[in-house]
Amino acid sequence: MKTKKRSFFKSLILLILFVPCIFFFSACSNDVPFYEQAGYESLEAMLADLKGADGKDGEDGENGLNGTNGQDAPQETSYDIYLKAKELGEYNGSYIDFVKNVLNLTETNENVLINKNLASVVTIKTSTPNYGSQSGTGVIYSIDFENDLAFVITNYHVAYCSGTLSPYESFKLNMYGNDPSKEFDAYFVGGSKHYDIAILSVTNCDVFEAYNAVPATFNTADATMGSKCFAIGNTIGQGISITSGVISKDSEERILSVGGESPVVRLIRHDAYIAGGNSGGGLFNSRGELVGITNGGLKSTSTGGESNLINFAIPASAVKGVAENIITNCYNTVCKQLKTFNFGFEFESSSSSGHNDDLVSQTDVVYISSIDAEILPETTLSVNDKIVSLTLTDGTTELKQNVSRLHHVNDFLLLANSTHTLKLEVSRTGVAENIIVEFDLSEFGDHIKFVS
Repeated sequence: MKTKKRSFFKSLILLILFVPCIFFFSACSNDVPFYEQAGYESLEAMLADLKGADGKDGEDGENGLNGTNGQDAPQETSYDIYLKAKELGEYNGSYIDFVKNVLNLTETNENVLINKNLASVVTIKTSTPNYGSQSGTGVIYSIDFENDLAFVITNYHVAYCSGTLSPYESFKLNMYGNDPSKEFDAYFVGGSKHYDIAILSVTNCDVFEAYNAVPATFNTADATMGSKCFAIGNTIGQGISITSGVISKDSEERILSVGGESPVVRLIRHDAYIAGGNSGGGLFNSRGELVGITNGGLKSTSTGGESNLINFAIPASAVKGVAENIITNCYNTVCKQLKTFNFGFEFESSSSSGHNDDLVSQTDVVYISSIDAEILPETTLSVNDKIVSLTLTDGTTELKQNVSRLHHVNDFLLLANSTHTLKLEVSRTGVAENIIVEFDLSEFGDHIKFVS
C-alpha cells in the first residue's frame, strides 16, 4: 500500500490520466484492476488516498484542497470525481460508463444497476401563488427525444394543491447532478386519487438528453417478500438519495387520504427508509427494475413520528396501467381522469391461499360474480366462471395476463382502450376445455366510467 498521501487534486489527475488506459485494458483484459495499475492493493485504499483519512489532511497535514486543521479531506463521491474529470476535459462519457469502467464494475453489478436508476428519477417542486409549494419526486416513464416529449410519474398527492382543490399550477423538475438553478418545467396531464398516481409531461427534453436520462424499466410481476429493494427520491427536499430495505409484504390494502378523498389503495409494504419529499419516487429491485412508486409510511402512534420501517409503494403493475391510461386519454385533452370500460360483468375472488413452489406466494380464485344483461344481452359467459387469463390485442401487439390474483384483473384492464379486442379465457365446472370470450372494445363507447 502507498505510505505517502497524495493531495486529492494530484491523485485525481492520476486517476484521470488512467482513464484512457482503463478503456484499453477493459477491452483487452480484466485481469489487472485499475487500482492495482495505480499501485494500490484495493479500491478502498485508492479512494482513501484520494480523500485523506485518520484525522489527517490529504497530504501529511497540508492545508488547502485536501482538508484543513488536521481534518480528513472532503468525502468526495464517485460522482464528484466524475464531474471533475468532465470539467478538466479528460472524460466525456456518461456517469454510468464512468462508474462501470473507472470503478471496474460490470453491468450486472448491483451498484451499477442502482446507479443507472439515478438517471430515471427527478426532483419535483410544485407551487401555486398564495398557496405555497412542496417538494416531491418523479420517475421518468417515457422519453421521445425526436419529438421533444417525455412523461413523468409522481403521486397524485404531490401534484394536488389542497388549497385550490386542484393540481398545482407550476411544476419544476431537476435531475441528479444538474445545477439546482437550472430547473425545467413540467405540466399536469392527469391522474387518479384512487391510485395516488399523477402524470406530468415535459416538452423540452434538453436536460434529459444532456444528463443521459432514461425511462425506468418496469417489473410488473408480483413483488417477492424478502427481496431487496432500493428507494430513490428527494428525501425532505434535499436532493436525490438512495436507501435500501426489503419487501415486507407483497400486497395489502390501505385507506389513504388523497385529494380530499379516502380511497382504498393496494400497496407493497417495504422497510427502505423514506420521508417527506420521497413521495412519487421509485422503488427498485436489485436488478434495477421499478417495482413500485413510493407514497408514504405509517406514523408511530406512541411517539407521533414516522416508524421508518413500515413504508409503502404503489405496485408497478397498477402504476403502468394508470400511466398508459392517463397518457392515452388525457394528454392534450380536457379529460384529466382515468377512463375505464363498463364491460358488463363484475368479478370477485374467493379466499386466498399460500402455496410453496420455489417461493411461497399467494393465489386467489377469481370468478365472474354478475353479468349486466343490458350491456351483454347475449354472452357465453356465466356467473361463477373462473377467469384463467386476459388478453388485449390491437392487431399488431398482444398483451396477456395469467390470472391468479384479483389485482391481476384490475391492473390489467386499466390498459384497455377502444383500439383493443379483449379476450377472456375462463374455466367452467363440468366443461373440459377452457372457453374464450371476445369483446371488441370499439363497440363499448357508451359504456365508459371515469375514475377520479
